[in-house]
Amino acid sequence: MAIFDKKTTVISKESAEEILKDFYDYYDVDLSILDEEKSKSLKSHKEKLLAAVQRGRLEISRDKNDDILVTQHVGSASEKLEYTSQVGKAFLAMKKYDTNDHMGRAYAMLGSLCGLNAEAISQLKPIDLKVAIALGLTFIEAVM
Repeated sequence: MAIFDKKTTVISKESAEEILKDFYDYYDVDLSILDEEKSKSLKSHKEKLLAAVQRGRLEISRDKNDDILVTQHVGSASEKLEYTSQVGKAFLAMKKYDTNDHMGRAYAMLGSLCGLNAEAISQLKPIDLKVAIALGLTFIEAVM
């Protein structure tokens, strides 16, 4: 049984927004200067990430080197994926996917960032996959 209730809020919206702000600042993402299409897409992902942070499904913190570490809790309390900030390596994993294959590229990036592969990410349950997709596409948009 999953430990997360779809409606349970673990932290306030304001606190979750501050956490996401640190994430976006780390990657130097300013939604206000992006073109309309990219901005709309990232805002949609941001809402999903915000809800995941509020519910405790997603944690964004700093590691010992002050780099961003994103922890996604999947399924139960004992299951989690930790995504490092080593996006350069993740871009290499994305190279085998066509530039128009956004999902494949997002799965490859996330798989690389957590030490797995695209196939492992694609097997997440729908609620976890929704958060992973928003995170993966945000990572891609943030660094391109």
